Amino acid sequence: MDKKTWRNALLFCALAPWPLKAEIRGLYGTNCLEGHGVSAIKDLLFREQTMETVQTIYSDAHCEVPAYDFSFSGPYDLDTLSRFLNYAYTSIKLGALSEETVAKFNQEALCGITDWQINQAREVSGLNCGGQIIPEKGTRAFDIIRERATDDSVQLGLIGETTDGLSPEKRPKEFEELSYYPK
Repeated sequence: MDKKTWRNALLFCALAPWPLKAEIRGLYGTNCLEGHGVSAIKDLLFREQTMETVQTIYSDAHCEVPAYDFSFSGPYDLDTLSRFLNYAYTSIKLGALSEETVAKFNQEALCGITDWQINQAREVSGLNCGGQIIPEKGTRAFDIIRERATDDSVQLGLIGETTDGLSPEKRPKEFEELSYYPK
């Protein structure tokens, strides 16, 4: 997974020109994101006090053959006036969804783990996974979000060099083009 994909998976945020109409709740997801022979679907689940994001990576170009899930969850706070979305990671998990992925993860000892099993997500907070250091439990993110009235979708912030969301001062100012639609 490239650095930009990791950043997008780790930090999601957005900007709106007006306050959010209502509290955002439920499941939102992207359409199939295709590129370079692989594909992905990103989902956001807003519960009463917890936000979970799951990125499912597919080994084909059209989101038909799931390879693995990468999920982040923890408490969040959404200010509907400022559109600030702040959250902390209490769990970051990686799970293989195919025997082929299990074999590859085990062969590479991905995240230092050599006993991966299909459909059994593992906690990877704070670990080095393929050269990427996964955030520690408790890591906080400072984001923004906007709701699109035309289709009830939401957009998250655009991560940049000076707007990585790792502090309130580095909160993104612009939003991604990527939309998450109600499911």
